[in-house]
Order: sequence, then C-alpha cells, then structure tokens
Amino acid sequence: LACPKDHPGVIKIQYLDRRTYESYTLWWNGGSLASIWRIDSKYDEEHEDDILKTAGIDLEARLELCVYRKNRAYLAWALMCIMDVIHSQRLLHNDLSPNNVMLHFPPEKKDVVYIGVCDWGMASWDGEDKMSNYGRPSNTELDAYRVKYRHAAPELFHVYGKSGTPTSPRRMGIKHKHNHRSEAYAVGYLARRIYNRDCSSSLFQKNKDPSSLSKRFEQAMDELLRPDPLERSTVTHVVDLLKGPPYNLGTPWGFFRNE
Repeated sequence: LACPKDHPGVIKIQYLDRRTYESYTLWWNGGSLASIWRIDSKYDEEHEDDILKTAGIDLEARLELCVYRKNRAYLAWALMCIMDVIHSQRLLHNDLSPNNVMLHFPPEKKDVVYIGVCDWGMASWDGEDKMSNYGRPSNTELDAYRVKYRHAAPELFHVYGKSGTPTSPRRMGIKHKHNHRSEAYAVGYLARRIYNRDCSSSLFQKNKDPSSLSKRFEQAMDELLRPDPLERSTVTHVVDLLKGPPYNLGTPWGFFRNE
C-alpha cells in the first residue's frame, strides 16, 4: 500500500480486509534481525557444534542461528542491494530498523536464509520533507533516545520546543528531515552488524584478490556510517562501486525469497 516498487526483498501487504483494515503478508518464519540478534548475543563467538549441543534455547532457533552466521556477509550485501533498488526509484523507507528487516529459513533448504524489508508505512518519495521521528522535548530524553536507536543517523536527533514557536515539533522535525543520506546510515549500521567481520565468506572468494575485496566491502559500510552526512556515501554509490570492476560483486539473488 505504501511502497510501489516490486522486489523479492520488499515485503508487502498481500491482502487487506476493507471492513476491519486487518492486513496480511507472507509468513516469514525467522523473525526480525532484532530477534535473531538476541539469540546470537547468548552464544558470543561459540562454534556451530557448541551451539547445537547447548540446551536452553529451542533447537530450531539454534539451527537457524547457525545458518544465519554462515551467511552473514551475503545477508549484509543483500540488504544493501535491496535498499539500493529502493533509493534508485527515489523512494525512502524512513523507519529502517532491526525490527523491520525479516529473515526466512525455508524448511526444504537447510542451509538457506532469505532477507527482506517490511513495514513501509512511513515510506515517502525523495524530497517530500518527511519529518524526523527522533525528536524529544529535552536533552536528557534525547540522550536516552540515542542509546535506544543506535541505527538512526545522528542528524535526525533533535530537541523540540512548544507548538507554535520557532522550535515547534513540526518545524524541528522538518529541519531534521529524512533523506537518502540519513537512511544510508541505517543501512550501514544494520549491514555492519550483520556482517560482523565475516571476511572469509565465499562472497569474496570468486574475486582474484579476496582480501582486497573484503576490506573494500568493510570500507563501504564504514563510508555509510560517517557521522557527517556531507561526508557520508549513499547506498547507491557503494553498491555501484562494489558491483563494478575490479570487485564485480553480483546481486545475491539466492538470498531473496522469490517463490
């Protein structure tokens, strides 16, 4: 209803009950990045065998964690490619977070995981002056907000005053509006955390110089995370760079749910 672009990495509402406004989409059984990160944090750097032997968390969840860990670099790259497609269409998600990136583990394919972006209710066209969601009425509350929403770009955070004043919530929200560079920060944050130093991934092995490619891949994510938006790269720039020579990374179609 909100995102006009069709892509297997874009999770859309499939059905809508016009009487109740209940909406339905395809079932994604892996939950969100936020949920798998909670499980991931319990095992630190433990190896697959140790994870599967450990009791306490459901075995299926531990198996999914192992598949997720094996494909970190691919998933980070797939997320960047999804958002490149969106941005190239002059669209913005405006609420990209660990809760809005979903995973699916197809039961018939034991070593496969798909990634997709959901919840497009705040999407907008580029240049629509979409107000920042990260304003608070005091510096104390704003500091707590920064800790809670680490994935949000620094320039989106602001303190607002009373309605009808020069620092009203609306005026300050538009002054700190969402744009492609602020969303690039969120993409960089999520991709960097998914990746988690997976430099030995087979994603890089087809290149003549795997080490150089993995370093450039990490550098690209760092470019998305620069605090100053004027110095920050766009998602389209880093994806085009990594897809072009001498890196030649292809689109990771095997990590999108096409069926």
